[in-house]
Amino acid sequence: MLKPTQISVWLIASISAFFVSCEQDSHDSLQQQGKLTVNLSLPDQVKTEGRSSGNVTPASILISVEGTTNLTLEKISLYPFEDTYVSEAIALLEGSYELTDFLVLNDPDEVIYATPKSGSEFASVIDVPLPLGFEVSGNSVTKIEPEVLSTLDTSPDKYGYSTFGLNVVETFLVAAIGNGDLVETDLQIWSGGSKLTTDALNPSTNRLAIPSGYDEYTLIIEKQGYARYKKTFSLAQMKAFNDEPLIIHLKPALTITLFSPFDEYNDLKIILFEAGTLYIDYSDYQPADTIEFEAMEWIDIPCPSTDDHYFVSITGDVDKIQSLDNDYNQSTRGINLDHAINLKSLLISAVMDNITFKAGSKIERLFLFGGKINTIDISNIVHQLVLLDISEENGTSSKMISKMLYESLQVNPRFGGSLYLYFNASASDEDKKYMGLIEQEFQWFVSFD
Repeated sequence: MLKPTQISVWLIASISAFFVSCEQDSHDSLQQQGKLTVNLSLPDQVKTEGRSSGNVTPASILISVEGTTNLTLEKISLYPFEDTYVSEAIALLEGSYELTDFLVLNDPDEVIYATPKSGSEFASVIDVPLPLGFEVSGNSVTKIEPEVLSTLDTSPDKYGYSTFGLNVVETFLVAAIGNGDLVETDLQIWSGGSKLTTDALNPSTNRLAIPSGYDEYTLIIEKQGYARYKKTFSLAQMKAFNDEPLIIHLKPALTITLFSPFDEYNDLKIILFEAGTLYIDYSDYQPADTIEFEAMEWIDIPCPSTDDHYFVSITGDVDKIQSLDNDYNQSTRGINLDHAINLKSLLISAVMDNITFKAGSKIERLFLFGGKINTIDISNIVHQLVLLDISEENGTSSKMISKMLYESLQVNPRFGGSLYLYFNASASDEDKKYMGLIEQEFQWFVSFD
């Protein structure tokens, strides 16, 4: 008999139960639920001959379904009914589904039967291998009856499974809330210095699998715009969240993802416009810092040099930050400035897909150089810029930037500013036209390649 070598615990991230608006409640009430039940008939040879040893009486099933509602290796009890077994009913939103995993367990939670998956060695033995499609209608019961084969003295790969060590033993609830709103984020689960899993949490119900057998579990969330969350729980504590959810409140923060395997020159230079305190979390790469600032004081915050990306979050008097500088060797790989509401000067050397600035941002001086940013969107700050210095290998043309800046100056004149634009391609005649107008009409210093 195949004995599971690993037991799995389920994480149910029940997000939508918190801070749900009346509009959402109304929408949810329109979603009809149906029910799914599973009938299990054992193979004929098992009924007549039995199995040579061990507990062969089905007690429960593990199923995975994909569709309007997703289930991953959900454990469901079985009940004998005449010559078959019937599962307890499972509530699902109406829609189209596929059954992707089906395993039968005995009372000791050993896998005794399985439905082969399409493409596996045993798939041709049954009429309908997995995935098995079915429909769920509102206020009705859908019944399915997957075919199963004995797993006695056979390996999981013959059925299309990587392992039969998939038994469910516990469930627990968690909700992630950021700035009063439900958020989408990634949740990392660690134990003993090893990452067990990373899964996406959506603002809906999530089921995440993690292996059991560990004394402690460390939950980590790193989401741009929020302070890094890290907390360790014992297995007993995790079980306590089976009925009452763990609610994770994410604190607003200035966040930056760094990558610098080079030397000690990777640092953050920060100015506050008045005295204040910042708390710096370096994601375990070095001890967290508490830094006291005097008014208008430059502080260099050394950052570790590693060959891995790491997440730095800054909390405290973030709204007093006036200037942020991280210009070393393309070390910035992600940044969120939403909570640095009084930031006026930003200098970074970055490799990112895009950089945008939210409406209401007060940035007046922007330096982006020596990096690779595919899209630079300055539409929400262009009306107030007095210095723009971009030297990038990126997909944003100098024409787009110079034209946007010129048009903003016509609406909101600023005289005596500075514009530096250096891209891979030389400036076109149209680029030069707008730059010339900026220089002539508004007396800006203009330099370009």
